[in-house]
Amino acid sequence: MQKKIQRELNELKIKKEAKEIKEADYKYQEALLMSKLDELTSEFESLRNGLKSLKVGEVIGELEYRVLDSKFAHVFKGGTGAEHLRKLLERIDLLKFIQEQEQELKTSTSVKQKKILQKIKLASNLLKSGQRPEWFVLEALPIIPPDLRPMIQIDGGRFASSDLNDLYRRVINRNNRLKKLIELGAPEVILKNEKRMLQESVDMLLTGETRTNRSGFVTANKKKLKSLTEILKGKQGRFRQNLLGKRVDYSARSVIVVGPSLKMDECGLPKTMALILFKPFVIAKLIEDGYVYNIKHAEKYIEKGSKEVWDALDEVIEGKYVLLNRAPTLHRLSIQAFKPVLIEGKAIQLHPLSCAAFNADFDGDQMAVHLPITEKAQAS
Repeated sequence: MQKKIQRELNELKIKKEAKEIKEADYKYQEALLMSKLDELTSEFESLRNGLKSLKVGEVIGELEYRVLDSKFAHVFKGGTGAEHLRKLLERIDLLKFIQEQEQELKTSTSVKQKKILQKIKLASNLLKSGQRPEWFVLEALPIIPPDLRPMIQIDGGRFASSDLNDLYRRVINRNNRLKKLIELGAPEVILKNEKRMLQESVDMLLTGETRTNRSGFVTANKKKLKSLTEILKGKQGRFRQNLLGKRVDYSARSVIVVGPSLKMDECGLPKTMALILFKPFVIAKLIEDGYVYNIKHAEKYIEKGSKEVWDALDEVIEGKYVLLNRAPTLHRLSIQAFKPVLIEGKAIQLHPLSCAAFNADFDGDQMAVHLPITEKAQAS
């Protein structure tokens, strides 16, 4: 616009010199053009001052965004939501970012240095693994296999569906509704609200929480739907309950009590528990000594609890080690090997000085016993 006005001024001067225009008309038109030029210059200055404080990627409030958008729509561009966040992440050059942070590290204070080092470490790891920052924003939502979100038939021919199916259904419905609104050319305000609702339904599926910390989706009978995170986390979650909480052969569990007469590397193992743990070894010993002739006969012999059975048990545990574990297993000392010593009763005895590593005490704590079977496992 400024160039256009300048061009018109030059044309006006040429006309004046060629005497194609009167002096009074020339002055009037020149004053008019200069007035327009002054207006544009002042508008440009106010525009520059208004946008001077803004930086690319800066977070501003909704009200401020609306004011800037109405005033400077031809030069100002802003946005909300994951799509605009992804665009900003796409612009990051990781190598350049690391170099800039390393330069800033030299002049920053010790408090700021920690944050900068964390940024450098994160960017370096992304660079080494060949990942991009924008990949953290999901464009496609993965759907887990149907076996992990089953539909179970109940009485009366009805079906009980997994909570995940309901959560996935809500995401699909809102996504389809947003798609239809975009096709119809709905106003930006409506689209923005629909996108927010879609994001909330995805948040509910993944974490069970929304941006506004509202309570999650509920069923018709006011039951809160469980998200993927809630299914996986905690004591009753998929990992600890189903994967880590499986039953294991040659293992036992009981309450621990103090055994002050034991050595540091010994644990008191109840006889009845030890007999079940070492049963294959006891059977082998009984067959070897000629008391029984096959496994079936040996099992009946063990059930009677004769003296030969306990003598065989004493012999087979000689030189053997068992592993004691106290949950939660937070570090390597939570599982340790001990020599078993046969005792009466039903509780496992432990030397009091062994408790610190297990974080155990004698107020009802339980511990698990595991028996390594092979000679290689015992040796290691």
